[in-house]
Amino acid sequence: MTEPPYRLPEIPYLRLRVTLRAEEPARLPGYTGSMLRGAFGHAQRRAVCAMGPRQPCASCSLRRECVHPRLFETLVEGDPPPFLKGLPTAPRPYVFEPAQPVPGDGAGPRDLAAGEALGFDLLLFGRAVDLRWHDWERWCNRQRRPMRLGGHVGRLRLQGELAPFAQLLATAELVHVGKGATFGLGRVEVRSPGTGDAG
Repeated sequence: MTEPPYRLPEIPYLRLRVTLRAEEPARLPGYTGSMLRGAFGHAQRRAVCAMGPRQPCASCSLRRECVHPRLFETLVEGDPPPFLKGLPTAPRPYVFEPAQPVPGDGAGPRDLAAGEALGFDLLLFGRAVDLRWHDWERWCNRQRRPMRLGGHVGRLRLQGELAPFAQLLATAELVHVGKGATFGLGRVEVRSPGTGDAG
């Protein structure tokens, strides 16, 4: 049997089945793939970006350590593999698969009633598999209603000259990060080489 000219490596992946439930009536496009991708991107950037919405990822000094560019602004830097040479960005490591017809089959906009479910699959590939989003609900006595908090859970491997960030990382271990820190969320555990990844 002839060997193929290029053998594809095994690609780790994770398929997540997601169900959203409308809190109020909504008008959906005929195909929700683009809508889901945009909403996910905006929500993730708000959750992880330390520089603010006006800072472009391409010129951000934290882009190599930030989770958002890894998923949404996959800039090609350094000496890329041959199949990425000449390209400004690499393929994004995720795919949204809406649980509804594909574009072009005649499906038009539709209404989603309050309480109605919207389902889709999210596939994560490669290093993106190490991170997952987790929602958590708590009761707020002040507002007298349940509130949902969400964040990334997983491991991050940081490479490069990290000495300038040592004090910042040590502080993050102590005080946690994010707006849910007072509840014990945003916990960070830093491990140096030989003991494991940063988690």
